[in-house]
Amino acid sequence: MTLATIFVPNLPSSSGAQLTVEGPELHHLHVRRVKVGERIRLIDGSGGAWFGEVERISARRASVRVLGALPHCAESPLDTTLVLAVVRAERLEYALEKATELGAHQIVLFRAKYSRNYDAEARLPRWQRVVQESSKQCQRARVPALTLLPSLESLVLADEPGLRLVCDIAKEPDRATWPMPPSPRPRAATIVVGPEGGLAEEELTFLAAKGFAPVSLGPRILRTETAVTVALTLAQFLWGDLSPAARLGR
Repeated sequence: MTLATIFVPNLPSSSGAQLTVEGPELHHLHVRRVKVGERIRLIDGSGGAWFGEVERISARRASVRVLGALPHCAESPLDTTLVLAVVRAERLEYALEKATELGAHQIVLFRAKYSRNYDAEARLPRWQRVVQESSKQCQRARVPALTLLPSLESLVLADEPGLRLVCDIAKEPDRATWPMPPSPRPRAATIVVGPEGGLAEEELTFLAAKGFAPVSLGPRILRTETAVTVALTLAQFLWGDLSPAARLGR
């Protein structure tokens, strides 16, 4: 069984430091039935991870001692940004969960012209919890940054070079096929996934001007959350830590 993981922002990294755990993270320990003397994982959400040992636990709080840094963290070498259109809330939550499991470093949500019309901003705290809980479940040390933009045109891109791909899932599959691994292997990728109604022409024009290449995910029309899973799996297989070369240490 994997160790229970709790999120501790501003986590003291010195061995022997004492932590008091309350609220949702304490509830997680109770759900996992963690007992005194058991080891747990501590993550700060920014890439740091440590072992901890539960010294006391009650209904209101727990005391945890920091033991030392974890030797391995499940973070991909491919700096992946997912730019995702707002879709139906339950489908968006699924997409956020899978994007986190598949190693996305940043997730940017945007209101597309054909997005579902509801108060996405009011749901943002819940979606941030989904991403945080998914990071803990899949043993990551980093919690992907999650932001919400009023439109695609508000997107600010990093200056460093990297792949820029757009999956417009409502279009006929006549776009370019998924690119094969370039040489050298890219260190970053930004992947846009549109809503099931498709991206508007002005949105596609904006992306083209920013250097995004349209790609196909195959001959079938996919739901948004399926497209997210397929696109990120392909990216990790070709350029990230799911690739055979990565597993061989090349």
